[in-house]
Amino acid sequence: MTQLFATRGEGTSLADAVSRFSDTLGSGTVALVYTPSACLVGALESAKIVGASGAIDASAAFEARVFSPKAELRWLHTHGGEGSFVVLSEEGLGEPALEATETLDGTYLLWGTGTGRVPSPGWSEVAESRIGALQIPVHGLPDGGQAVIRYREYIAIEDEYGNAAVVEERLLSLEVVAHG
Repeated sequence: MTQLFATRGEGTSLADAVSRFSDTLGSGTVALVYTPSACLVGALESAKIVGASGAIDASAAFEARVFSPKAELRWLHTHGGEGSFVVLSEEGLGEPALEATETLDGTYLLWGTGTGRVPSPGWSEVAESRIGALQIPVHGLPDGGQAVIRYREYIAIEDEYGNAAVVEERLLSLEVVAHG
């Protein structure tokens, strides 16, 4: 069995939540920041979300998922630049949230293929005619290569009849697909 822990809060800006939990998230942290006009992809650097060319302006964000293999921070705007957050981790952070009878790891294929362009060290670019170019914090994505977001689903018994269901999901990492 796997236990998932959660820490929750309200009335916090995205920047404050990221700063507060940057040590918990650790190295290799990726951020997906959703604004009304774009999905911004960033990395955590010095307790701030940055893109390939510097700081990301997340002031218009309505949702964010900031994740690493250690934990995931989810933030949702409620009003006036502040929002509610939850941090999920298997490492004993916060209160026990659920006990999973099983976990399943999987991947989401990121839309687009590598352009071979390196916008800055540790970053690559993917592009697709429908979405344009997107800079992502992965090293070594070759021209034509693909990237995935790794995730973990938590399965638990849902009711008195023993029915099991996926009750939670946690994003883990952004990686280059290894073709062999």
